[in-house]
Amino acid sequence: MLCGRHRRGNPRRARRARRQRAARTPAWAAETRAGLLTKSPTSLKITLRQLTIGRAYDLDAALALEYRLTQHVMAAHDFYEGVRATLIDKDQQPRWQPATLAEVTDDMVDAYFAPIGDRELRFA
Repeated sequence: MLCGRHRRGNPRRARRARRQRAARTPAWAAETRAGLLTKSPTSLKITLRQLTIGRAYDLDAALALEYRLTQHVMAAHDFYEGVRATLIDKDQQPRWQPATLAEVTDDMVDAYFAPIGDRELRFA
């Protein structure tokens, strides 16, 4: 399989490609990327999907989706882990589950978008 112009499975070539990209990356983009990579991988993928599908939503649909997502996020691990790492222990070392973007599957993200039954937000 090809990954960009490089074959997967060649770690030396992949590292070199990452270094070359990093050298061409503006400072603000590198800082933004570094900041994002400290966040919950699951939340990052949820947010990307929400931005992608939500751009066509009207306000009611967007708010209903946002509410649905909050209900699923509050039932999962990472929200509480972020609170622990930031506010309780203040160690700034969250242990996300899963720990990397690569470990977050589409099925996992799908679960956050699943209907919540009679708890759905509805507008009159």
